Amino acid sequence: MSTGAETLYSVRTSFPDILQIDRDCTISIPVYRSGAVVAPSSATVALYGPSGAAVVATTSATITDGIATFTIAAASLTGEGDATLGEGWQEVWTLTLPDGTTRTYDRDAALARQPDHGDRWFDRLASRD
Repeated sequence: MSTGAETLYSVRTSFPDILQIDRDCTISIPVYRSGAVVAPSSATVALYGPSGAAVVATTSATITDGIATFTIAAASLTGEGDATLGEGWQEVWTLTLPDGTTRTYDRDAALARQPDHGDRWFDRLASRD
């Protein structure tokens, strides 16, 4: 008997991605079902700067070890034009999941000079929960 229930998926993003100016940056978005990573069959990603302009137009992402992944070229992260330093960046992921449904997930991001400091700060903050 079919219940018609929708399959539930979740993403876990405790904090924004911190991108580094003038460096290739790899971003990813793991998707979970019942606590386990599930591999999307396909994925696209777009990256928008604080002005809302596309810094990376919608493009295919790769699926690496079951996780949608994309490397943003350093040339897109110059700190100039639409690629300004600071908060307000947005990743838009569109994933086709194992059951054939397509879901879109937005993730906040920021462009910084040295993201390692930001990542450690967020890790310390998260460990206080």
